[in-house]
Amino acid sequence: MHTIRIVLIVTIFSAVLGLAADRRATSFAQSSSPFAAKYLMAFDACDTSRGANFCRNPRRDTVYLARSNDGRTWSPVPGVDPFPGNVPDLVRRGNTLYVYYLTFDRTLTIPEVLNVRRYDMASGALIGESRATIEHSDGTQQAIVDPSPTIDEQGRIVLFVLVHDGGNPGSCPAGVSSCAKVFLSATEVAGSDGTRFVVDPGARFEITLSSDESATDPDIFKGADGYLLYIFKGSDNNVLAASSGSLRGTFALIPGLPGGVLATGEGGIQSGHYDQATGQYWLYVHTRPPGPGDIAIIRRAVHDAVNTPVPAGAFETVIAGATFPGLRASFTVESPGFTVNEVVAAVDIKPQSCPNPINTRSRGVLPVAILGASDFVVTGVVLTSVRLEGVAPERVALEDVAAPYRLLTGKTGQTDCATAGPDGFLDLSLKFDQSAVIRAAEARLGPLRDGQVVTLRVTGTMADGGSLVGEDVVVILTK
Repeated sequence: MHTIRIVLIVTIFSAVLGLAADRRATSFAQSSSPFAAKYLMAFDACDTSRGANFCRNPRRDTVYLARSNDGRTWSPVPGVDPFPGNVPDLVRRGNTLYVYYLTFDRTLTIPEVLNVRRYDMASGALIGESRATIEHSDGTQQAIVDPSPTIDEQGRIVLFVLVHDGGNPGSCPAGVSSCAKVFLSATEVAGSDGTRFVVDPGARFEITLSSDESATDPDIFKGADGYLLYIFKGSDNNVLAASSGSLRGTFALIPGLPGGVLATGEGGIQSGHYDQATGQYWLYVHTRPPGPGDIAIIRRAVHDAVNTPVPAGAFETVIAGATFPGLRASFTVESPGFTVNEVVAAVDIKPQSCPNPINTRSRGVLPVAILGASDFVVTGVVLTSVRLEGVAPERVALEDVAAPYRLLTGKTGQTDCATAGPDGFLDLSLKFDQSAVIRAAEARLGPLRDGQVVTLRVTGTMADGGSLVGEDVVVILTK
């Protein structure tokens, strides 16, 4: 097999493939992508003016996509049409946005059907729409509701879901005094592009309910220390918070929260987010304020910790039918699904070398590659935005230099790296001043020790408006 090698050497300060990172935050006009924003949201809406009970039927909901640069002010994603669906959630991987949602098929015993839409992040074009399936290792299908997607350390989509065991999936069957509700995770099957999942062993979370209680709508995200799982206890209009040190671990209600309740009586069908820049948490809920009609609004609370309850006064309205472009005051807006517009890229320091030793006394260059893949085209990276520990590269080349290691994130050991050569995908090959990178790493981590394994971080911006992150491990040599 012959490898086609394309090399374009450029000077970083004169090459621009898109908008600069510091310009994106002030305007959507810097990129032609309709998704050009820091944050994306999917929610469902319904026009209550069509009848007193019209919107009580989830089959009549419509999914809308929105974008924001601050998490507070939201606007429609231009050119992306609303579509029928319920309880949506979304996640970005590479150059694709995946939107998961439910529709209903009355010919089925359990009518709720899991679906996924895939959008090209650069153009906004719909590139795929299909049903998605969740099955056990023996091939039997698992009925579910309320999908919440995330990306694992290997770049696979993982769905957190509520098991649907017939009837009302969030409540006990009629005539039963108590029951257990089970929340599972399921991992994407390789090559399925987000359409097939296999259930992971064990339950992620279980809760025992009485006959008058309900629990639904899991939301998974990464917090400051491990993973957080929010559950809506609809019978009380409360949000429960559980945590686990690992994505596929057993989640337990957070100590310090009475009964595990993070927010009391403020609404639900929630989404959470941990903002690394500020160290704060965001909680989105939909709630029905007092007034005529059965109309919900979406509100957000910004709070400092997840082991203390969120004060009621912390919530403010961020989306309402009366103010969201294209809707009217008669529209109820519900089920916010939130994601950061971020690409987690494969990064290889010293391509084709593992381990990756760095001598603190060296004054040479440090080679680093941002690796392309079938779902990630590196020419979409804004060259002027790329940094390694805050340091800009001195030279850039486009060439196929290496294949990625199996982990994109979570690298901790000195052998969490790869030696594989070109794989047929164009990579962004970068050269950094090694002394500058070492100084930057010491500024973040303190004095470096001989033999210390350090994770170095790459950041940048995509021309479509998303952010770029990646990491790789190096071994420090001081002698």
